[in-house]
Amino acid sequence: MNVPEISLVIPCHNEEQNLRPLLAASDVVALPSTSVETFSLAALEAMALGRPVVLSEIGGAAEMVRPGENGFLFPAHDTPAVLKAYMEKFDVGPGWTFLTGNAADIRAVTKKLGLSRYSDSANKDGHTAILMVGDVPGGQWVRHSAVDNPEFLASSLATFFGWRDLQGRSYTEAQPLNVGQGEYLFASRCSACHSLGQGDKMGPDLLGVTARRERTWLLRYIQVPDQVLASGDPIAKALNQKYQNVRMPNVSLGGADAAAIVSYLEGHISTSAPASPGGPAVRPDGSGRR
Repeated sequence: MNVPEISLVIPCHNEEQNLRPLLAASDVVALPSTSVETFSLAALEAMALGRPVVLSEIGGAAEMVRPGENGFLFPAHDTPAVLKAYMEKFDVGPGWTFLTGNAADIRAVTKKLGLSRYSDSANKDGHTAILMVGDVPGGQWVRHSAVDNPEFLASSLATFFGWRDLQGRSYTEAQPLNVGQGEYLFASRCSACHSLGQGDKMGPDLLGVTARRERTWLLRYIQVPDQVLASGDPIAKALNQKYQNVRMPNVSLGGADAAAIVSYLEGHISTSAPASPGGPAVRPDGSGRR
């Protein structure tokens, strides 16, 4: 299938719209916030769809992104010198360009892109919510309101790129999902940061983790990782240091949810890392297997 290269420009907005179809069609998702973010659900949704994210380095963003692996962080209020230092710090390679400028230059670029409006001065973000989509090789672009009806946007983009002519299976042929509670919770709450046998992501690969950690420790860490780390737990401290101080977030899971996740993980025990017979999985000082 010959699909053109696509660029998406989606300025931030506060409307509660379902942008998942657009996120899934994107190569990268940027959230250029200038005010404090908490733990961005928009970023998590993009990561759950397997899309790299580019986030302002404020709020909880630093806990979500491993620069160069699943996205990038950049200063919320940057300068060329700050951006250069950032690129050197994280060994940014070819294919990425970080740009900034003074307010006048930014306004000029905004105007040339057709994004400026008379009402911009009254908007705290300095712009309106505009969605620009481009067929880069073809040099054709289309512009819509980013807060328009998602079904309308999807239909419009399908017409723009000629996707209506592509033949595919109907959603009516889809079979009911048979997913256990543990598998569902892992996919929706854990898979953005962890894999099962595919290597480390933002956090460690969890294949065989139930053979390396005691069940009681896993249950508590899944439920209240922030409290476990704050208590000085040696394992939590070692993991935090190993993964560049990216803290595991507290996603408000209950005891039953944590138990379901652990049971799901127990079904994927690695045969290459069995638990030590007759001994704890981790030594008291936290220096056991990772």
